[in-house]
Parts: sequence; C-alpha cells; structure tokens
Amino acid sequence: MSRLPLTSILLSLAALTACTDDKGEDTDDGVVEDSGNDVVDVDADGFPADEDCNDNDASIFPGAVEICDNVDNDCDGEVDEDVTSVYYRDGDGDGFGDPDNSEDACEAPNGYVPNGNDCDDASAD
Repeated sequence: MSRLPLTSILLSLAALTACTDDKGEDTDDGVVEDSGNDVVDVDADGFPADEDCNDNDASIFPGAVEICDNVDNDCDGEVDEDVTSVYYRDGDGDGFGDPDNSEDACEAPNGYVPNGNDCDDASAD
C-alpha cells in the first residue's frame, strides 16, 4: 500500500476549500448556496437578486453610496436623495435667481443659477 505525501494531501484540501467562504457556502460563478437552495447574485456584489434592485450592476446594491447620476444607487426607492443641489430660475440673466422658482438637480438646468437672491427677476437691474 502506498502513502500519499503530506504536501499532496494539503494541496487537495486547499483545492476543496478554495471556492467556499468561511461558512462553507459556494461563492463561485455568482451563485451563493443557502441551505441547499441556489440564490443568484449575477453581478457578484454580495447581494442576491431578490435583495438587489439591479443585479446586473455591481455598483448598485442596498447601502451603496448614492451619487448624483439619476439612478437609485442604494436601492432605497429614491433617486439622488441628499446629493442634488438647488438651482434658481434666472429669468433676466443677471446671475441671480428667483428664490420662489427653484429645482433640485445634479447640474444647473439651462437658465438656472445656484444663487437665489434676485429680488426682481424681471429686471437685470
């Protein structure tokens, strides 16, 4: 009867555990096994499709940092919350906007400025 060298045994054990995480769950090919049921994580961001609002984009997942891009990055149902700026309509083109006519946006819409201190937006004076 032949004996396997210790290094062969250790290499075999390492190969068997290479595709599992610390819980022994399969982490290969974007599939995480959960008690015998396959849960798919297509974009491999750590959130299965049933929790991830966009399982085709690894930068979008529950708890992600929201960025100003017209996308719900953090899967909370709101788009660009707390990352937009307020811009004010500048009807007379003097660089000061109407404080009663504003929009929240990532960038200033055409005809809007970040300053809302115009006391008469019908006159550039």
